[in-house]
Amino acid sequence: MKKYFKKYISIMIIVFSIITLFTGCGKVELSSDVTVNIDGSANVLVKVYYDDEIGKLIDNDLLSRVLVDNKEDINKYKSGEFNIEEVNITTDKIDIAKVKNIENEYLNINVNKDKGIFLDLYNIDIKLNKNMIEVIKDNIQTNINNNISNFTGLNLGQYISGPISTNITNYIKDIPYKLTISLPVSIVDSNATAKINNKSVSWSYNLGDLNENTELKLSFKAPNIINIIIIILIILVIIITGIIIKRNNKKN
Repeated sequence: MKKYFKKYISIMIIVFSIITLFTGCGKVELSSDVTVNIDGSANVLVKVYYDDEIGKLIDNDLLSRVLVDNKEDINKYKSGEFNIEEVNITTDKIDIAKVKNIENEYLNINVNKDKGIFLDLYNIDIKLNKNMIEVIKDNIQTNINNNISNFTGLNLGQYISGPISTNITNYIKDIPYKLTISLPVSIVDSNATAKINNKSVSWSYNLGDLNENTELKLSFKAPNIINIIIIILIILVIIITGIIIKRNNKKN
């Protein structure tokens, strides 16, 4: 689930960064709504918001330029001052009971489970391993270097890309980003910025806030199916045994 979120958000950030290089202004916002289903799969709704100034530059057509898949699922509409493009991405099923730790270059996800009789408590801890603005800056420098070298045949990008990428990152560090997570069970605790309801919470950041100190915490309780089945079987055995004893007593 997280690899999809990271992949598409990173692509959109880079595209918006290049756009702002030419506009010098314009409003941009990003959001991701992650809805976890009861079977362990998830729907990730990625949204990008931009004003008319940026819309004119890209002809109100951003996601189709950066997405390889799901192009036919892109939805576009207007709300207030923003043009909005959104796409819904479905992830594979994850058995949370079997997950302990997921780590890659950018994210570390730790899952701790405290077993209970009827309900197990899951504590999810998500930490960033990198400063995302620095990652974006490096990507921009690489793209500028390659483009200038391919166009001129000279290795001039190294002298130009540094100042350009610095100006861009100074702008995009203030772009708002909102992450919303919704679960099929009640959330008992989190360090979220806002609580939407018992099953949904959200975190709000500026892109410049996403670094090694960024940590998302989330706790929820889920039924301990094995214990519940065992207890039900024990109760059934007791009931059946009681019925048999009662019938035997009547015969005597």
